[in-house]
Amino acid sequence: MKVQNSLILLVLGLHGCSGGTGGTGGIVTPPTPNMIAISGQANKGPFAANADVTVQAVSATGSLSASVTGSITEDGGFSVNVEEDSVSLITVEGTYFSEISGEFTEDSIAISGVFAGGTDDDANVNVLTHLIHDRVLDLMANGSAADAAINTAQDELTLALRAVIPSPTTTVNFNELVVLNALQEEPTTEGNGYLLALSSVFEQHAVLRSNTSGITVRAELAGILDSLAEDLKSDGVLDLAGTQADLVLAQRSLNPDEIHQNLFEFDSKFKQRVVDDSASEAIADDLNCTVSQENVRCFSNDENSVPSIDAEVEVNASLTSIVADMNAFIDSDGDGVVNASDDDDDDDGIIDIEDSRPFDATLLIQANSSEQFAAYVKAGLRQWSGDDVKIRSVSSVSYTHLTLPTTPYV
Repeated sequence: MKVQNSLILLVLGLHGCSGGTGGTGGIVTPPTPNMIAISGQANKGPFAANADVTVQAVSATGSLSASVTGSITEDGGFSVNVEEDSVSLITVEGTYFSEISGEFTEDSIAISGVFAGGTDDDANVNVLTHLIHDRVLDLMANGSAADAAINTAQDELTLALRAVIPSPTTTVNFNELVVLNALQEEPTTEGNGYLLALSSVFEQHAVLRSNTSGITVRAELAGILDSLAEDLKSDGVLDLAGTQADLVLAQRSLNPDEIHQNLFEFDSKFKQRVVDDSASEAIADDLNCTVSQENVRCFSNDENSVPSIDAEVEVNASLTSIVADMNAFIDSDGDGVVNASDDDDDDDGIIDIEDSRPFDATLLIQANSSEQFAAYVKAGLRQWSGDDVKIRSVSSVSYTHLTLPTTPYV
């Protein structure tokens, strides 16, 4: 599916040039190669505008030749001219919007992908294309055609990562995948969810490592991705013996709702669709949206900002029409049932539709009454002051929530 709105920032000639002098001395001028435009998106989270793009020609044996450089557009896209029927290694380096933190990173990261498609195919670069790019080049160096090498490497990686998250039920082309479904006319829904799940797992793993190593999250993430790519390169097998448990831990510590919310808020395109054209521009900067596992609700922050629209504007849209749904691949409580099929994602006894924190069982406090819970707070649970904390009422065998006051009990 072709990515929409990828503005053409650079028009570059790659993989071919005209030569010879023609018309004198019997020298024949070679024909000018046919050039085609390829375009795509750069996603760890979406890359920031002006991130560097480098495109190198890849020979039939996987070797690299002359390169050209350019930049990412405002929407994270790029477009380049390459020789028809050629193979390219595309590398993007820069800062990106982190789905974990909900902010743009301060330091850069580089990800790559091998592309062997045509002008109607997506040339997206993401963490999955990065993990297999060295493997693809190695397979080509050993006689595989580019398309076959890409398909083999994709299958190998998907198989290797089953120890961390389930595989998609259908074959996906990594070059087609993005973390925002809204970028595609016909979203690769399952594949995009798979990409977002793994992208989040790797970043959360980097966050957890950074907490103990003192190394920056971005440096940890780059090391994780590059080491996995290098491990996969020679034989298509990942040695996860030292990292599988850590990756599973990272997966279980994710909060999918927060990740979806972060990416939803990043997608400014959505705010232009939530109300009619006459009001969209006026309300865009005064819109406050919340995301649940199923739906999106948006409200105007200032009832006077849009006189023609109610102060409270509900948007009838599914979350998955905007952001890739990772819940088909994440198992937050480790019970063997992915969140999308689990009605209690954190296994705390409170079903998700009644749970203010469906991915966090650690905030469950058992008490017979709110008074008893207040006693717990006085005993030292002040760190939850101002938070919505789960309470399980033993006497009535029912579940409620209590919002603690901003000022802790003393």
